[in-house]
Amino acid sequence: MRLHKAALFFDRDSVYDAYTGLFLWKAQFSGFDGAKPDGSFERRRTISVAPGTVNAPRRAIKVQGIPWILGDFVQDTFFDKPIRLSGAAKLVTDEFHILSPAQAANKTVLTPVYAQAKYLKSTVDGQTTSDLQPFYEVFFSITENIPQGYFLRSANNLLRVRGSHKELEGFTVLEADIVYMSGSVVSGNGEVAVTVAGVFDPVTESYTSSQTVNGILLDIYMMYQFKTEADRLDKQGDKTLVLPNTVTIAVGDTVMINSQAWQVKTKSPYHDAWNLHIRRA
Repeated sequence: MRLHKAALFFDRDSVYDAYTGLFLWKAQFSGFDGAKPDGSFERRRTISVAPGTVNAPRRAIKVQGIPWILGDFVQDTFFDKPIRLSGAAKLVTDEFHILSPAQAANKTVLTPVYAQAKYLKSTVDGQTTSDLQPFYEVFFSITENIPQGYFLRSANNLLRVRGSHKELEGFTVLEADIVYMSGSVVSGNGEVAVTVAGVFDPVTESYTSSQTVNGILLDIYMMYQFKTEADRLDKQGDKTLVLPNTVTIAVGDTVMINSQAWQVKTKSPYHDAWNLHIRRA
């Protein structure tokens, strides 16, 4: 009996596409001891399939109703013959909406994408409270493209992507700050209603009416930008405000957030939004 055919007998787990629900193939799921020096464990498995099996289109599957994301398949051989394909499968913890800054501010709803999010380290909020804020590592399938500076919104959390890289196993890995966590307030950050004061137009000798728009309030360190000698320096208590670039606003304008007045100190483009450095007026 050929070894690769004998292995097929143990392919007893039915695998379905996580997005479409279509049956893909049979596979073997096995445990993985991912113990680390700090005592934590990886929530992952190893998947093994027959040679020639094509990975799921978006590398997201369901086995017994549980969603997983898949890495690259690596071929195992015996006497120069392919006998199995194996790869890593990470348990899905969240379904994220991948949003541009303006979409995040406007609370746009898109089709969510499967991912695994886990705590990586803490970062210090040195501008306001000196609290330690959680910093996350988020795994997506390698088929997903998430630009640096975009936002991830799940049912419970809002994160901002600092950077990303492709992991050797075949995953897209993001490093992300937590902006908002359900059930707790992270330094007062999150989605806010922003009232932009009216501006006097000397040409028409009239005032434009004030407008209320949606925005995202962040700690300065989450969106730090290089500043020139001419730019306003950060001070304790300053914040970053993200507004869609369809909003007309200028340096020196005053905005109201939660009944508090803030003044815009600097303004710079940020994808499809404005990155505003604001200070209590």
